[in-house]
Amino acid sequence: MSPTPLVLVCGWVGGSTRAVSKFTPIFHRLGLDTAVVTSSPSHLFLTPDKIHADVAASLRATAAASPTNELVVIPHVISNGGCISWQAIQHQLVAAGVRVRVPAMIFDSAPHSTTTFHSFHGDVGDYLDAVVTSWHIASPVRHALTWLALLVGGVSVSARWAAVGAADPLRRNVTDLIERAAAVPKLFLYSSADQVVPCAQVHDAIAHATALGTSVDAVNFGATPHVGHFVHAPAAYEAAIQAFMTKHTS
Repeated sequence: MSPTPLVLVCGWVGGSTRAVSKFTPIFHRLGLDTAVVTSSPSHLFLTPDKIHADVAASLRATAAASPTNELVVIPHVISNGGCISWQAIQHQLVAAGVRVRVPAMIFDSAPHSTTTFHSFHGDVGDYLDAVVTSWHIASPVRHALTWLALLVGGVSVSARWAAVGAADPLRRNVTDLIERAAAVPKLFLYSSADQVVPCAQVHDAIAHATALGTSVDAVNFGATPHVGHFVHAPAAYEAAIQAFMTKHTS
């Protein structure tokens, strides 16, 4: 008998445990267990084996205690930070020889699919301005300082991975979660109003996954902000997840 799936809710960079935990009742109402994983800006600079080693160890123990020695996980990844967390945890589990089965995957406000830290277009200034503006920072000084902090942070991440000739975290997300996991059905929850992960990036991810033969469902929430779809449209958000889960995990 296959073990009950565990929904791993992986939050966005800087999202608190409390904020990320607000998604768990959706899955509890489906009779599923959940675990919450948060994301830190430091994860952008770390290799996958250095991220959430404690979570991976706990999941290894869970798999070892299972009669089938198998772990069934449904990742609900929120923004790029959530993608990075799950990609790292899965990397460690596979490296440890754990049998991991992923029957479905949910993306919320993710992923960046064609733009990475190595390949931001020449309009990066416009992109950062749109991101900061979407945060409704009234003070021009704070707006400018936030813009500068994001620019410095992005350059730092790019330099860190370019220095060792390795793919940056956004590229790894696409490689591992879209390309290598092409057989896993995916639900994309996104918005035309998202300035952090623009809908064009999600559309490209959907097109890429579809071209690889992935079963894809998608919902565009229109005017909801980045990682704010559930907050602003809870009924529609939960209905989309319930329909997707019924389709692929029943």
